[in-house]
Amino acid sequence: MNSRECFRKVMHFKHPERVPLCEFQGFDPNTIIRWHGEGLPLGMSVEDYFGFDEFERMPIDLGPIPGLMT
Repeated sequence: MNSRECFRKVMHFKHPERVPLCEFQGFDPNTIIRWHGEGLPLGMSVEDYFGFDEFERMPIDLGPIPGLMT
């Protein structure tokens, strides 16, 4: 099961083979600097190091629904 299939099953309240591991908000730059001091190799992404699933970042509007008129 690839990352997309796993994510879709979770979003449809079905039972995937595994729980998808992804981060939607990203990581604070200061945290990443600290992790480099704790052993995260320079030049390696956090996602690769921890084995996160790949997913496509899409712009999501988290504002009020319906949107405010300006």
